[in-house]
Amino acid sequence: MTETPTTAQMLSTEGLCKSFGGLRAVHNLNFHVDDGEIVAIIGPNGSGKTTFFNLIMQLYDVTSGSIYLGPERREIVGLPTHRINALGISRTFQTLRLFTNLTVLENVLVGMNRHLSTNYWSALVRPESLRLEEKEAEERALDTLSFFGERLLSMCNEPAHSLSYANRRRLEIARVLASDPKLILLDEPVAGMNPTETREVMSDIERINESGYTVLLIEHDMTLVRGVAGRVVAFDHGQKIAEGSFDHVCSDPEVIEAYLGRQSNHAKKRPRTARKRSRRRSS
Repeated sequence: MTETPTTAQMLSTEGLCKSFGGLRAVHNLNFHVDDGEIVAIIGPNGSGKTTFFNLIMQLYDVTSGSIYLGPERREIVGLPTHRINALGISRTFQTLRLFTNLTVLENVLVGMNRHLSTNYWSALVRPESLRLEEKEAEERALDTLSFFGERLLSMCNEPAHSLSYANRRRLEIARVLASDPKLILLDEPVAGMNPTETREVMSDIERINESGYTVLLIEHDMTLVRGVAGRVVAFDHGQKIAEGSFDHVCSDPEVIEAYLGRQSNHAKKRPRTARKRSRRRSS
């Protein structure tokens, strides 16, 4: 059963499936993100969240089903990743993927590559038009860095590896913004951050959304999910098991089972292991 659009949809999927051999990582997924939303995907490890992002960006081939971009429902399955980026989807990753030996500014300029018209000949002879384009690109990159205040702007000429962990995360988001996307995919944007850093990134995400970007994020930190997401979607075993407000989803019995059922089952096994160890020590 397909979803009925209510407002302009930025992204939608119908019957999306991905299998790795006999393992179904994503199964019959019908999903949508509306223009201007912040949607959070939650679920236990292995529930198919990052696989879903990789399918959107075509880092994995889709087994079956469709992915549509925009209200015109343009099919993007089968397009190369750089083409999907050019159409307006950009993402971050669970693990940082920065060019750590490039400067902070150069990392942002990399994100602007698709907007530049440089070719082999212009790079060789460097005409005035190319120099003007590079100057304009640098100004736009600095403007993007300024979105995060002095944290990144003051370090623009320093190598990316000199940034703190939280600011490296911000730099990755800045590089995404530099590509001028319509839809931003954030994969665990506050992973490894302390509560203060998490609150600061929450504010960054809200300001990004208020600036006109649609945001789809994966996150385990429920403080961030509750604080920024207008809608929450829970995954388990590659399927959508609940959808709605934060409170509605987190009180859903299937979601509670997905998160707590496995933990309680694991906990039940631990005393037996402990008893075995105690017998060894007493023998």
